[in-house]
Amino acid sequence: MRVLSRVAGATALLLTAVLVACTSHGVVVVERAIIVAGNGRVPPTLYFTVRNSGTVTDTIVGAAVEGAGGVIFARHRDHAFHVADRDTSADAAQVRVERVPLEAGTSVALEPNGTFAVITPGAHQLLAGDTALVSVRLARAPASSTYARVVEYAQLDSALTAPIAGGVARWFVRSFDAAPGVPNRARNPKATVQAGRDLYAANGCISCHGLNGHGDGPVAVTLNPPPRDFRAAAAFRTGLDERAIAQTIGTGIPNGGSMPRYPHLSETQRRSLALYVLSLARPNTSSSTLP
Repeated sequence: MRVLSRVAGATALLLTAVLVACTSHGVVVVERAIIVAGNGRVPPTLYFTVRNSGTVTDTIVGAAVEGAGGVIFARHRDHAFHVADRDTSADAAQVRVERVPLEAGTSVALEPNGTFAVITPGAHQLLAGDTALVSVRLARAPASSTYARVVEYAQLDSALTAPIAGGVARWFVRSFDAAPGVPNRARNPKATVQAGRDLYAANGCISCHGLNGHGDGPVAVTLNPPPRDFRAAAAFRTGLDERAIAQTIGTGIPNGGSMPRYPHLSETQRRSLALYVLSLARPNTSSSTLP
């Protein structure tokens, strides 16, 4: 009888441990995932939110994207490379992150101004308007998966703030009502050259690019490579249009450039700055330069 009692007790403890483990870990879920399509110079990036409603602290140790070659966690290192710096590569502008802590009862968001995931292109190109299966690996709990909408960089602000749908269609968010690459004007007020002119002065652009955008600011001679002269069309390596310039302002040029990123600016502000930059690149437009 004692043997049976001990077996029964051990079995009960085991079942309790299994139940606690399942209860604690079974509520670690990916609530939101957004992929920003690459633009040729900046690779695709993944942002997601993981919620741990359990009682056990866990760790995010990796992620995978359907059709991609790989995923690397990283953080931006704000940079302005000096002429003496030898390493102006993407690795110099980003710090690799191996693990992301996930405390019990909390959520962790991978976002543009913190840790994010760089996607290595694979067999399938990630295009705006597509969806891709994203799996997030955890140190203790089973992997959690969801579908991510692929968006243009201009849609990222509204994508990250959109409400999360429930049920099996949680990845389908109705607020994505803009066509790929076209921002929702209700959430993004109209960008203006005048607003961009003010932002150009307020955000230190003059220091590098100069008063009139000629690349002759007071610190220009210390940078490697030197800041671009907006009058030279060939200097716009990501494209000479409002959308491309706005994205460069948001992401910087991580692979071999002195251009830092400005993630604190909204999409409307980035577009306003882009319009002002274009007015400096094309002096015959209706804008005037700073006094």
